[in-house]
Amino acid sequence: MVGKKGKPSDKIVRHVTASQKTGLSLRRRAEIAVRKNDENAPAPTRKRSAREIDMMLHELRVHQAELEMQNEELRRSQAELDAARERYFDLYDMAPVGYCTIDEKGYFQETNLTAMNMLGIARRAPVKQALARAIHDEDKASYDTHRRRLFETGMPQACDVRMLKKDRSVFYAHLEMRFVKDGTPPVSRVVISDITERKHAEATLAQADKMSTLGILAAGISHEVNQPLMAISMALDNLSMKAHDAGYVMAKIDAMRSYIQRITKIIDSVRSFAREPRDDAPGSSFSPNESVRNVLSMVEEQYRVNAIALVISLSESLPAVNGNMNRFEQVVLNLLTNAAYAVHQKTLAAGPDYHGEISIVTEQKDTSVVMHIRDNGIGMSEEVKGRLFTPFFTTKPTGEGTGMGLSIIYGIVKGMRGTISVESVPGSHTEFTVALPVTSGQTAR
Repeated sequence: MVGKKGKPSDKIVRHVTASQKTGLSLRRRAEIAVRKNDENAPAPTRKRSAREIDMMLHELRVHQAELEMQNEELRRSQAELDAARERYFDLYDMAPVGYCTIDEKGYFQETNLTAMNMLGIARRAPVKQALARAIHDEDKASYDTHRRRLFETGMPQACDVRMLKKDRSVFYAHLEMRFVKDGTPPVSRVVISDITERKHAEATLAQADKMSTLGILAAGISHEVNQPLMAISMALDNLSMKAHDAGYVMAKIDAMRSYIQRITKIIDSVRSFAREPRDDAPGSSFSPNESVRNVLSMVEEQYRVNAIALVISLSESLPAVNGNMNRFEQVVLNLLTNAAYAVHQKTLAAGPDYHGEISIVTEQKDTSVVMHIRDNGIGMSEEVKGRLFTPFFTTKPTGEGTGMGLSIIYGIVKGMRGTISVESVPGSHTEFTVALPVTSGQTAR
């Protein structure tokens, strides 16, 4: 349409934007279709009156207004959709956890900005790269096992691994994997959470509980060290009186040497237990029997003095298990300490006819090494059993327990991909069972 001065009307001619190109193309297609229809349409049988033409023009203007309103509504919906999509990608990219999509072979299909920052990956770099490249060598087997299991079963998988940044610095991550088959081929959505601070907090808490346990054992350890020291002191007194008897002197020297070795063993055991573990990587392994023996060297004399019988049955040639020996010793010592407390409480109630006993048994069952620690103490109710591994729950009087011991060892066992369970009868006994997966191809003494 042309205005009075020969210029295009502002109502008709507009600047063509990218969003209008589709509309102009549609207009041209419509004009072609109308021309074809006109060519094929039968000739009118009569001329239309001016009134009929005016009515047709009115209808066309109404249809045009309707179409313009519909187009405006579509443009508004498109703008809202674009804004929603932009908000979604902002939330996706800037989420506090890493998100990525991997295929069945473990290669990245898509990642958000947080995951890229975690792993030190450039914006366009993830394509054709495998997530396994960012996982610590010792933890790759665990990750691969869970990934394969996800695609084989379709069941969600989760694992804790150590991951590497671009500068090769290490951080702890919790991976949650979900199977998605909304297309072909199937993929996995992976959530990566940085749990480094949580791991450090857990280690600090576990160390504090360990020191608390040592405090409980302090009196017994002191007694165990004092005994050989007194024996050495008496031997020196006797030597001063029989220095001329060479045979007697040599016998006493040998005895003192054995006493010193005993003290050294006790101190080494305490130092080893008190040491903060440097590494609890899933790739390391240890002997459960050796852990039990190390703990017994600290407590067996104390239990003997308190008339608690220890019944030990350690299966020979047990396979090694994955985890950290120092942390497992904390599990053993905590369970033994609780068993001794239960026996002591029953001793106070039952009197001299009661004989306290704690048994420790290790065995292999299928692909797990199993340890049983059983006492014939006071037992516990179903209510207590239900809250046993809850942080800060304790049945001990105020000042005698923090309520953190069992919750900590529960976390230690779970961290080693094991299980811990308890069976108890009030007034009769309590038995804890700990099962840890075997390290394939290794055997422990």
